[in-house]
Formats: sequence, structure tokens, C-alpha cells
Amino acid sequence: MKKLTFTLAFSLALGLSAFAQTSEKVVVDFPQEYKLNVEFNEEDQMIDRIVYNAYEEKHGENSINVEELRIKYSQNVSNEEVVKEYVSNLRDPKPKLTILEQDKDAALPWTIYRIELTDEKFNIEETGLVYVVKGNSDTHLKFVTMKKPKMPSDFAMKWVSTFKNSRYTSAVAAE
Repeated sequence: MKKLTFTLAFSLALGLSAFAQTSEKVVVDFPQEYKLNVEFNEEDQMIDRIVYNAYEEKHGENSINVEELRIKYSQNVSNEEVVKEYVSNLRDPKPKLTILEQDKDAALPWTIYRIELTDEKFNIEETGLVYVVKGNSDTHLKFVTMKKPKMPSDFAMKWVSTFKNSRYTSAVAAE
């Protein structure tokens, strides 16, 4: 919740346009081997957030965490600024952040980051991928994390491909 609050404040500080009347989505077809159940779904005027419990069918246990976040009316905020703000609110004061792939010149600029963090105080090691897409008026983030110090390369390749195959939709609301 702390991440959500800081992201909201960050977005507001950079000047949101509450007059835009569009509805945007980045649709991701998640890998078949994970059964995703919505843990919670919250929407307000500035942010939409969905958090999933993800169970890997072959192990029957919660093996990854998946989250979707849409920051509305954030067209003036770069993908890099959004991720830096997100990272600044993580437990670890110095997470390792690596750009895996990006296309700044795409019609909808996108970046895929790997984040690795360790919190020795609480004995937590996590690694994850963050997919950030700049829509026409909103910024879309898709997260997948696991409680392991290093992400297996086949897992990372599968999720990078999954993110890159996502679809963007936009609809203008009737006034």
C-alpha cells in the first residue's frame, strides 16, 4: 500500500490531466501453467491495481506474485521516472535494476526491467520483472516476482516474451 500511495503522490506532483476521458488497457495473456486468482482489485480516479495469487499447477503452491498497475493521466511521466519511483519505495534501499529490453521509439514506448532485492533484516530475497508501457494517457506496469535470489533464465525469457506479446486497447468514453 505504501508503494501505491507514493506512486499516486508522484503522479499528482507531475501534473495529471483529470479531463482526459479515455479508457486504456494493456492486455497480457499470462502463461498457461499458472492459475491466476484475483486477490484484490481496486480502482479509483487515479490508479487501477489488480493483485493475483498465482499457483503453478505442477507444484500446487504459490510460486510467483503477479500485479497489474495503471497510473491514469500520467502522459507527462517517463517510464524511467515511474520505475525509479517504484524502486525507491521497495524494502531494500539499493535494489539492483537492469534493463532487459526496451523500445523508446515504439508508438507506445515500453521497457522491461529486472529487479533483484535482498532484505537481510527480514531474510527476504526476491527477483522480478517489471514491464512498463506508456499509453496515450496512462502508464501501465505489469509485475511478476518470485521469492528467489536469482531468476531462472527460462522463466525470465518466458515472461519477457509474454509481456512483449501483450495488446493495447483504448476507448474514448462518451460524454
